[in-house]
Amino acid sequence: MSGVGALVTPTAWDKLMKNEEFKDAYKYFQNMPNPLREDVRKGFKHQGIYWEEYLAQGDVPQEDGTTVTQNFIPEGDIRFYPMGTRTTFRQYNAPADYIETVNTPGTDFYSAVIMPDRRPVRSVGVEGQMNTMPIAARPAVLVRGHSST
Repeated sequence: MSGVGALVTPTAWDKLMKNEEFKDAYKYFQNMPNPLREDVRKGFKHQGIYWEEYLAQGDVPQEDGTTVTQNFIPEGDIRFYPMGTRTTFRQYNAPADYIETVNTPGTDFYSAVIMPDRRPVRSVGVEGQMNTMPIAARPAVLVRGHSST
């Protein structure tokens, strides 16, 4: 393990920003990144933890055919995870939904050119898709946190 990462929901991030030490560390991070020297990902390291505001959400289909947008991490929570491990996380890819990919192993990315039905052809459409399912192979090492500031 090379470190600990923290995915922080916007509500928890706002609470962390009320902590003067955390806010001060973030302020200096914002002015520091030099892409020739430092890591310029959107998070920052403080107290040995790599903190990142996590905004991911997805549409969840309902029985009546509608969809509801749901956060991947409940609002107000923080998720801690080990970084730099080889056996904690696995990624599995499914084939694309194209007839030519039926019964084939999945790959990281698929793209297709979509030809128009009319002639002469003046333009084409391009489609891309990823069908990746990340899995935590060792879920016991994932820790739930909650901001209390």
